[in-house]
Amino acid sequence: MRPTTFNIALLLTVLVIPALALAAHLSGWTDLAGLLAASSVIGFGTFAAGRLQGDAELKKTTALPAASGATATSDGLDLEITDKADFGGAELRIESPALTAVEMTDGAEATYSVYHDDNSDFSTELALHASVLTVASGYPYATAATVGRVGLPTNVKRYVRVKATHDSAGDPSGKSFVASVRM
Repeated sequence: MRPTTFNIALLLTVLVIPALALAAHLSGWTDLAGLLAASSVIGFGTFAAGRLQGDAELKKTTALPAASGATATSDGLDLEITDKADFGGAELRIESPALTAVEMTDGAEATYSVYHDDNSDFSTELALHASVLTVASGYPYATAATVGRVGLPTNVKRYVRVKATHDSAGDPSGKSFVASVRM
């Protein structure tokens, strides 16, 4: 089992509370409730600070490509998988922004695909899901904000990233898509 921030904070809290309680007992300190509360706050603070940092690493924002046929590629999301037996699956979420008719012309499509690799540089990447989300525009509107979700299989590699392409004559590069993983 890989050590997560939650497991570490829980372990600290479980070890700190009894150790402080024993110290209070041996030194004659009678405010045990205050001591336990303080140690719980320390443990929870460690958990919360680490969890917020961990969540940021599992979310990437990427500008859409400017030219038709071009590809915008998100940075890799590190799933920190070291032992496949410990991986219980996760969900990849792709958030496509709302686009105007100038940014995504009538009849155009934007497609989001998912790739994975054991290497952080994606030198041997493989397509995991060829088309998770396809967003099509239609006159007189372009596209509404759209969310696509896909479960990651247990054989997913450690690093995952999303590629977005479009065939529009417009330029949506002022907008960004978001790729995030929920464990």
